[in-house]
Amino acid sequence: ADKPVPDESNLVKPKASEAVSEAAESAYGRAVELGEKGAEKASNMKIVAAAAIIIVIIVAAFLFFRGNINTNNSTITYTTTVKQNYQLSSCGVISSPGSYTVQSSILTKISSGACIVVKSGNVKLTGSNVQLTGSGPFVNKPPFTYGILVENATNISIQGFNVTRFSYGIYLENASHVSLKNSVVGNSTMSDISISNAPFTAVSNDIV
Repeated sequence: ADKPVPDESNLVKPKASEAVSEAAESAYGRAVELGEKGAEKASNMKIVAAAAIIIVIIVAAFLFFRGNINTNNSTITYTTTVKQNYQLSSCGVISSPGSYTVQSSILTKISSGACIVVKSGNVKLTGSNVQLTGSGPFVNKPPFTYGILVENATNISIQGFNVTRFSYGIYLENASHVSLKNSVVGNSTMSDISISNAPFTAVSNDIV
């Protein structure tokens, strides 16, 4: 007997348009998902690239400055100026800082003024026990003579002189921080050691 043929007239068949729409939606969702992952990956790559650039800049700067630093263990030399020890052999004026030494006796015939005048600060004057002799005696009125005259100067050291036969042996005027020591001053017409407006003056081991 013939088999009955099912009646397919009442079956619901999916429409082709609906299948296409579902496929498109699925593809779009996948594309969006891939796009989001790609954007995240691209962002991470940008961060890595920026970090790499910063590291390169830091390394380049380090190498640059390192190249400008002397790494050859060379010796650094500092130059300092040491005041010369000047030698005096006659009367004169000291107008520059330094150490001055009188190694031989001086006999002067000046009738006014000073044999040795100190007009500069920071002076060390050493006599090595020499004689500094004027041609007095003189009367007690101007013009006066001075064995050593210090005026308008500071930080002065005078030592080791035997000063005689002047109006004033050693005269300090408008000076400060003066040290007088180990000297013999005598036979002066006016005063052996005279101090005029000379604060902070120290006199030690002097015989007057």
